[in-house]
Amino acid sequence: MPAVIFNPGDDCELLAFVSNDGQVAVDNVPLFVVLDIGVGSYWFWPSWRQYPPDSDFRVESFLPGDRMIQIIDLFSWPAGVGQLSGIQFLGAVTDGSITRLISNVGSWEFSYAE
Repeated sequence: MPAVIFNPGDDCELLAFVSNDGQVAVDNVPLFVVLDIGVGSYWFWPSWRQYPPDSDFRVESFLPGDRMIQIIDLFSWPAGVGQLSGIQFLGAVTDGSITRLISNVGSWEFSYAE
């Protein structure tokens, strides 16, 4: 994200950077990106399903090296949405059976205001 505080008219987007430091590709593994607004509910990319009760992820493959994935396309932050702080995006890659992390958990905290 290009900022930590967004106001109406600010450019906003979300990119995930994944780095495979190994020597071989990691194939067909779940990539989770989760939005937490601090109220006990979570929204899972790419469908933005709400947990509870649902979740979602996208199966990806990662060649050795760095990769950028567009999570939210560029948009202009809207007016009239009030304010909120302590919002977080969390991201991680798990093994194919979704039983263990195979990456670090990345996070980005931000807020918005009028």
